[in-house]
Amino acid sequence: MTVDDDAALAGVLHGIHTGVLEWLDWYLADQVDPAAVAAFRHAVGEPDPASVTAMAGVVVDLAWWLDTCDEDEVDSHVVVKVLESVVSDLDELPAAHRRRLLDVLEDLAAAEPHEGRRYELRLFPFATGLTEEEFDDDPPGPRAWVPPAAR
Repeated sequence: MTVDDDAALAGVLHGIHTGVLEWLDWYLADQVDPAAVAAFRHAVGEPDPASVTAMAGVVVDLAWWLDTCDEDEVDSHVVVKVLESVVSDLDELPAAHRRRLLDVLEDLAAAEPHEGRRYELRLFPFATGLTEEEFDDDPPGPRAWVPPAAR
């Protein structure tokens, strides 16, 4: 893939990340705790929107956080809708972008020292339908999102 292709993929991933967070902002406080969303935003910071590696990592973090957050942070019905939207967006990626994203996620997982995040990076492609390759590793412990500063 070219630099332009990577930039285009990074743009799509940035759109998923910002779109989900903006969507969560629209929900009522009894469905989505604004403080929980703000805490997630603060924890991940402002990743470089032009970096496919940074954006792939933050989209995985977003899915991990949503999939493991408490019901009082984000209502489970909202989580399902949001994650289905992420899957739908990823499903629309051209084949070359899907392959590149899979390569980036594999590289991120190989370099990730935190076993929980490494597990999530490896789970994400199967969980989102990017690959049909069965993922059957056991989580390294109870699944719970860990902010970047705590890894």
